[in-house]
Amino acid sequence: MKKKLLFVLLVSLTALLTSCGGAESPASCAKKYCALNAKYRSATTNEEKLRTRKERDDYENELEKEYKGNTEFFKDFEKEVEKCGGGG
Repeated sequence: MKKKLLFVLLVSLTALLTSCGGAESPASCAKKYCALNAKYRSATTNEEKLRTRKERDDYENELEKEYKGNTEFFKDFEKEVEKCGGGG
């Protein structure tokens, strides 16, 4: 069970890390963040909550690394995230 969960987590993280590279817009990154946040909010078990929260936090950290110092990107990103109900 742990190996399966670890594999799923690894595949998810890989997909997340490669999906929003420097060519992505703030709107598309916010859309992905909002989807991860919705997934976290709808989680029903503690295990699921922890896993989805980690996915969301990892994606957030990746964005911070990728767009470090780009205040314009984050202003636009925050505006888009507000449209979907804000962060978590």
